[in-house]
Amino acid sequence: ARPAAAAAGGSAGRALRLASGGQEKTREAAVGLLRSVAAARDARGRLAGAKDFAAGKGAKRAPAADRQELRERLRAVASLLRDAAAVAAGAGAQRVNADVEDVLRELSATWGGARGPRAFDSVTEALDALDRNVSPKVVADLVACRL
Repeated sequence: ARPAAAAAGGSAGRALRLASGGQEKTREAAVGLLRSVAAARDARGRLAGAKDFAAGKGAKRAPAADRQELRERLRAVASLLRDAAAVAAGAGAQRVNADVEDVLRELSATWGGARGPRAFDSVTEALDALDRNVSPKVVADLVACRL
């Protein structure tokens, strides 16, 4: 419930929707993006990670639904980055993603140093771009290349 509440950005309805099962897939997509970008050797590898991360797979959906799904995934990335930085710093603070502590330790090796704050800024820029009606695919590519 804690990850859903954190990813909901103050919206009770969104928190309930995420807690009902969507949060796991959202967080899995976020972890997948961070892992693929960390392992990528070039832009092509990063863009492959972005393709897997971008919303809108399957049946035709409304662009607003794709945008909202990507927004939730980006919030999950931000949450994981914060928690990975806390793990890297040895902080004993409450973690939103405490239930995946082993994943946080893995991510902290890559995202816990100076790269973490820059990555967090990239996610914030991506969320702003979504708010300005930039295509979800373009936003996913942007964040993958800037992480």
